[in-house]
Amino acid sequence: MAILGIILALVVLVVLSMKGFDLITVTSIAALVVIFTNGLDWQEALLDGYMTTFVGFTKSWLFVLVLGALFGKIMSESRSAHALAHYMTKLLGVKYSLLAIGIVECIFTLLGISGFVIMFVIAPLAQVMMYENRIPRTLLPAIVGLGTIPACGILPYSVDVTNLIPTQYLGTDLGAGPVLGIIGGLIIFVFGYIYIIRTTKKFQLSMSNEEIEATFAGVEFENQDSSQWPPLWKAAIPLVAVIVVILIAQNIMNTEAVTAVVLALFTACILGIALNVKKLTSINQLVRSGVENGLFSLATASAVLGFSGVVTLCPEFNNIIDGITNLNLHPYFVEYIGINVIAGVVGSSISGITVFMEQFSQRFLELGMNPIAMHRIATLAGAGLNTLPNSITASLTMAYTKLSYKDAYIHMFVTSVIIPLIAGLIITVLCILGFVY
Repeated sequence: MAILGIILALVVLVVLSMKGFDLITVTSIAALVVIFTNGLDWQEALLDGYMTTFVGFTKSWLFVLVLGALFGKIMSESRSAHALAHYMTKLLGVKYSLLAIGIVECIFTLLGISGFVIMFVIAPLAQVMMYENRIPRTLLPAIVGLGTIPACGILPYSVDVTNLIPTQYLGTDLGAGPVLGIIGGLIIFVFGYIYIIRTTKKFQLSMSNEEIEATFAGVEFENQDSSQWPPLWKAAIPLVAVIVVILIAQNIMNTEAVTAVVLALFTACILGIALNVKKLTSINQLVRSGVENGLFSLATASAVLGFSGVVTLCPEFNNIIDGITNLNLHPYFVEYIGINVIAGVVGSSISGITVFMEQFSQRFLELGMNPIAMHRIATLAGAGLNTLPNSITASLTMAYTKLSYKDAYIHMFVTSVIIPLIAGLIITVLCILGFVY
């Protein structure tokens, strides 16, 4: 009955998430299912399981996620994102405008703008590019994730939370395993790009111009008046500031990775506003909107972790942990599989990495595992099954783009699940073979 209760709770989590219910409501209901089917004390489970985990994550990552969202809002409202995308397209040529969008996504994510916010910043630009190049809108979720996924903790020195979490458990830094991270990131980006290009060509051969245009029905395109965009140097300064402040904070001031990221994002926000103060019509509204976006991302991730906190109180959870521990596999394979499974079940890479690190990081370090290898495997494993249909990312992407799972999810599945799984497996094998650089 106990294990069936956990399975039932996961079904509830998946179904209600796909129906569009908010994650706090969904995870609370799922947590109650776990509590009553496992005979847990409801007050203790909600306070010590759900709320303690919820508040713990909020306390740890409030400033990172809120400042990252605010930074993304500033880059969007100041049209700095538009200027950078336009410059990259001009540099590579119109033929490679899709590649330009992917590179801009990668840069933004690498420097602290969360995947949730990237969707709001980049999707409007990507839609214009797609319409002009006869790319069906059903590929939008895959395109938005093209540069975001490799930079979400996988590439070294990424400011994403998934790259910060391992530093708290393993004593590593943001640049742990740079060669491994670059290899993994390039596999995901290159093969994702190839898939999108090949799929686009198939669509263009099988669909008429009218049919492709029909996929954009009801879309309101953003004004692309370049006269309102800042010059390139002004758009780039806040991004460069993130890199410079992190390097100074970690190498000269010897601060922790999280503190360095907070200082860097705060500096970037101040510079972004100061450099574009004449173009920003309402700074109060801008800051309010950016903070609200960050709090939404924070509450969503905290809610999923809250549910995970309740599950960890169940006696059956200990059996699951023992089962993972007793797998007759190399510990790096166990990490790769374990994080993927947890992230897939709860629909969150943050949850997958956090839960696994809390339960196994110390055990694996005591077994003599290399913390650098564990760090980079964790970030890659977190990018695998975390975007199944029940995930936060998938549900929010489909809701924002107003696309159906039937039409668009298959492309997102290939670029954000299949390819990252392969990349993670390759990196895990390299670590087992001793290639840890």
